Amino acid sequence: MSNEWDLNGEIEESVSDGPKPLRDAYKAQKEANQKLLERLEKLEAVNNRNTAADLIEAAGAKRTLAKHYSGDPDPDKISSWLNDFRDALGVAQSQPANADPSLTSETQAQYEKMNQQGAGSGTVGNVEAAAGDLSGANSTADLIAALAKLQS
Repeated sequence: MSNEWDLNGEIEESVSDGPKPLRDAYKAQKEANQKLLERLEKLEAVNNRNTAADLIEAAGAKRTLAKHYSGDPDPDKISSWLNDFRDALGVAQSQPANADPSLTSETQAQYEKMNQQGAGSGTVGNVEAAAGDLSGANSTADLIAALAKLQS
């Protein structure tokens, strides 16, 4: 005999869950929620891999190296991991591409002009001496003195 609770005359283990349609809907909702959580975990894993790949690429390594990284996409952790990876493989640390030049643009232009003028002449003289002074310069003051010597 079926009653309004659709218990079919049996005392079920969990009568407090409510009527059968509600229990069934609750069970279906739990399964749907579990599937969504699994999908979210997969999407977060893909997002973390892509973020790690971007950070690895920004650090100067190839993007494909990200498949070997399994940690959080934290820049500090990735930098440390890359340094360990480079040390293990015996690869030298690459210099950043956007490193500030030690010469100002005006001084660099003068230096290049001096090199171009010196390369065209066959005589040894002030240009070669100034180039030697420039290459031996250890400070900005030394560079300025060498350039002044060249111009005089």
